[in-house]
Amino acid sequence: MKKLIPIALIILLIIIKKPTTKEVFNEIEDEYTYSYFYIKKDNLNSTDLNELLKDELIQLIGIYPKIEKSWDTNLKEKIEYYSCSPIISKKENINRFINNYIQQLKNNNYIEEANKIFYEGIKIEKILIYAPNVSVINLKNNNKNIIYKQSEI
Repeated sequence: MKKLIPIALIILLIIIKKPTTKEVFNEIEDEYTYSYFYIKKDNLNSTDLNELLKDELIQLIGIYPKIEKSWDTNLKEKIEYYSCSPIISKKENINRFINNYIQQLKNNNYIEEANKIFYEGIKIEKILIYAPNVSVINLKNNNKNIIYKQSEI
């Protein structure tokens, strides 16, 4: 009988003892879940985009430039959003955006405004990116005046 008590206690301890290991995949999974985000920043312009989006995990989806209210409606509709191609680099997408924007200005007789872009860049309202949550948090931590909002795409 005395031999059964220690054996019963050991069996009870094994049954009752909860595992001390912790699943880490749930925590990491949230950080590396990809989502679409709108990014806004004070005084953001086309010359800042390459530096801002240097994280390789961030994919640039689209660019929303600031539009002057005095420009005609036809021009506004052509340049209100630039969709980026997923098969080319961010740098190339940004260069194509700038060239397209300048060309649209020139085609609509806004030549003086087009020439200013070479010196001042294009003012950006917001950008749309596809990135893991951790990259967006790092982007926010490195740039204090960034505002981000998860998109419902």
